[in-house]
Amino acid sequence: APAAAAGGDMQSSLMSMLPLVLMFVVLYFVMIRPQMKKQKEHRAMIDALAYVKAARADGVPAAVELSKSGRGAHVWVFFAGPVAGATARLVGTSLLHGAMMLRGTMDLHSYDRLFPNQDVLPDGGFGNLIAAPLQRKRRHHGLTVFLDLGTLEPYEDQWDFLSTLDRLGPGNAARIARRAK
Repeated sequence: APAAAAGGDMQSSLMSMLPLVLMFVVLYFVMIRPQMKKQKEHRAMIDALAYVKAARADGVPAAVELSKSGRGAHVWVFFAGPVAGATARLVGTSLLHGAMMLRGTMDLHSYDRLFPNQDVLPDGGFGNLIAAPLQRKRRHHGLTVFLDLGTLEPYEDQWDFLSTLDRLGPGNAARIARRAK
């Protein structure tokens, strides 16, 4: 009989803790998890801005585009002339290193790939397939648009912004790429 009573007390103790456990689970999904998601999105934008700051310090014009999900950003560097894919990646890698030095605490979660990611176009195939900015449906929801770095708001006229954005010359790209090797 004492063993049965001990088992009942254990079950009773577990049952009394159940509401507390359920409350914590609800609290996690309602408050903690959304806050962690917002912090991750905030970190991604800060990382993108650090990348732009590193680019500007190197004399590289860069533009920030809000991602199609709205939870991240892409940094675009446009070239004034043809640049080899390997050179473009070295420029990107150099700027990424500069951003990491500026930010100090940045890890690679914000950066999943650099484009172009291939050096030659396959016969009869497509080149780099990327989610292009200014997608009509997304743009109407304020996504895939370029942001004014002073306000982090979309430019009123996206096409006008792009037409005035400086381009990185092939010679300067090669200089930055040599430094990255």
